Amino acid sequence: MKVKCNVCGNPKIVELPEPKEEIIICCEFCFKVLAEGQQDWEGEDYWYIPDSKHDEDFGGIPVEIIE
Repeated sequence: MKVKCNVCGNPKIVELPEPKEEIIICCEFCFKVLAEGQQDWEGEDYWYIPDSKHDEDFGGIPVEIIE
């Protein structure tokens, strides 16, 4: 999975490693949280992407999912 920070305008696309619980990936420029490793009730690790939907206060999508 790849994500991009739209808060600071950093054009760098971040490729996420395999998800693991309690890992947090942040933008290297503005430190916006891009992804959080979490675990579902079956014990499977996955990436939670906060702010990946339209945010009225921001005027767009703060964290864009590329693929």
